[in-house]
Amino acid sequence: MRKTKLLHHIMGAMARYYWILLIVGALPLLIYPVVLVANVMSFAGTPSSTPVPLMQKLASMAFLWASTLYPVVYIGCLIAAITYSRGGDPAMAFKLSAAPLAYLGLCVLLMFAWMMTGS
Repeated sequence: MRKTKLLHHIMGAMARYYWILLIVGALPLLIYPVVLVANVMSFAGTPSSTPVPLMQKLASMAFLWASTLYPVVYIGCLIAAITYSRGGDPAMAFKLSAAPLAYLGLCVLLMFAWMMTGS
């Protein structure tokens, strides 16, 4: 009986906290227009006349694409999290609402990789 009550309490907490994760994940979308303009300028820029090391090129392109596609990842996880929450699976909704934050962590790692491979 106690295990069932504890499990019910944990599931209820997850159902509430997934909204907090979704809101925190939405905050970077406020500056997204600036990021998109910078990424488009980077994609459209003239290539360097000096050869760019392969790892630097890969890191820069990975970061640019990952940061450009963040809204797609966020909206997909948002819809899926709400669907799972309404379907009675708050644990999956919680995991899906944390995915955009993990994706942002990946973007930060890619940015550091780009910085580390730069000359």
